[in-house]
Amino acid sequence: MASSFLGNLVESTYLPLETATTILAMAGLFKWPPQATVNDGDRFDFIVIGSGVGAVIANRLTENEDVRVLLIEAGKNPSVESMLPGLFILLQNSYQDWNYVSEPEEATKNQQFGAYRTSAGKCLGGSSNINHFIHLRGDPCDFDSWAAYLKDESWSYKNVLPYFRKSETIQDEDILKYYANFHGVDGPVIITRQPDDSTRNIMESFEEIGVPSVLDLNTNNTVGFTESSFIIGNGRRQSTSQAYLNNLNRDNLYVLTETVAEKIIFEDNVAVGVILRLGSGEKITVYANREVIVSAGTFNPLTSSGF
Repeated sequence: MASSFLGNLVESTYLPLETATTILAMAGLFKWPPQATVNDGDRFDFIVIGSGVGAVIANRLTENEDVRVLLIEAGKNPSVESMLPGLFILLQNSYQDWNYVSEPEEATKNQQFGAYRTSAGKCLGGSSNINHFIHLRGDPCDFDSWAAYLKDESWSYKNVLPYFRKSETIQDEDILKYYANFHGVDGPVIITRQPDDSTRNIMESFEEIGVPSVLDLNTNNTVGFTESSFIIGNGRRQSTSQAYLNNLNRDNLYVLTETVAEKIIFEDNVAVGVILRLGSGEKITVYANREVIVSAGTFNPLTSSGF
């Protein structure tokens, strides 16, 4: 049966035999949370809409065994291809993408369809499954300016840096040698770098005109050119689903894929529940004892979550 499937995979996708064999081998590495059984009127402590950053939130919340968390994702589980770095070109404009396009305007008239394609992940792990792997934190000044504006030091870079460190395992000797204080070595997301002579030549050309090159932009030194860090480790994509949900077995985590959050229910300006449309087309209402957390991507919060 496996050999028959392998032959069909090669024939239907035109993938080389070695690549198809790798896909089959990797398929056994992923064990996504099972589809939960959720009924109309069920209550949870937290309802998380969207499983990109939402995967991180759901993982962290369910560390507390006393809370029940429902994680909602409109798409399916990630494909094995999405975990293979070399196949990222197949992912955007696929079923794992919302396939949005911009409004036509003068600047887009020469684009295909007269508009920009705007990708957004539609699968467990969201856009972290279809992006181009670049790992880059926000600028420290941004965090500090938010803290000052909100008068809330919890937003400051000094406060969020330990959480960045907690999230990652950096696998780069040079970065660890000079910037170990900015990185973690035992987190769920593996971060790597791939130095290349051709890239080095380009960076040296910028240095000749006064633009500095930087070993690591994920520090306080965030101006200059650098060789990118990637969310790639052990030969596979380090998406939020891979890092925070794969092989996660917790009785207090409930995951619904192929489920759309159609409307958030408010009482006295407090979000208390969500109307869901299941993959079967059935609509149910679920309730949150504590919080409804909207983590539905850049575009979806105002379109599919019913604000």
